[in-house]
Amino acid sequence: MKQVAWLFALGAALCAAPAAARAQTHTHEDRGVRVDSHQDREELRRMMQPYVDSARATWPAVRQRFQAGMGPKQQLFAVTRLHDMAGHEEQVFIGVERIADGRVHGRIYSQIELVDGFTYGQQHDFAEADLVDWLVMREDGGMEGNFVGRFLQGLEQQ
Repeated sequence: MKQVAWLFALGAALCAAPAAARAQTHTHEDRGVRVDSHQDREELRRMMQPYVDSARATWPAVRQRFQAGMGPKQQLFAVTRLHDMAGHEEQVFIGVERIADGRVHGRIYSQIELVDGFTYGQQHDFAEADLVDWLVMREDGGMEGNFVGRFLQGLEQQ
């Protein structure tokens, strides 16, 4: 049976560097949670679902703020899952550049660990229906959103 692996980027890790520096250098450290079985992946998805639901419920207001113009030195990140031909899946940050026609457009803002065919900084777009989480980073290192990321960080600390 083919081994299933799934990586989750933790949004809280983005706080490691000042937002202005991240915007200029595109550097940050993602930490991941890896599961190696289909059963573990499904259990983790079940546990994450209330946080995904919260992110999706609050997304329309964040999308509206983004389209009206975010505050100074704020950056919107959307979280989605990438898939490759081998069946691997990886959860990543997308630095949002625009949102139009039900799609989020931007650049991959995570170091790719597992899925083939994707690289850091690559242009990528996805359907808003595939949104897993979102976060707004502020220059002072504070953030909004990151519902799933905070949940995963809590799991990591247990």
